[in-house]
Amino acid sequence: MTQHTADVADGGTTDYARVLEEVRGLIADNLKIPPAEVTAETQLLDLPGVDSLKLLQGLLAVEDHFDITFDEDEAPAVRSIAQVAALVADALNSDRS
Repeated sequence: MTQHTADVADGGTTDYARVLEEVRGLIADNLKIPPAEVTAETQLLDLPGVDSLKLLQGLLAVEDHFDITFDEDEAPAVRSIAQVAALVADALNSDRS
């Protein structure tokens, strides 16, 4: 499930839609909720059963999966799944620079 590596390696831009789907799946898996409950618009703190620790674990799972590290200044401002995916796409695209 790490197709992003090919995009980065061959110099193409990271496909945001695919990153969004992977982020949705990772968050759903981490929280053990149906993926259908996790949309781009979903607010992280509105997810069922989420607390600050589970949210941190979910974000760490995303970092591990994509082999990235979120910027310490940007990560606390993230509120939605779409924002998480945007940070991932930005990190993957900047790795190519």
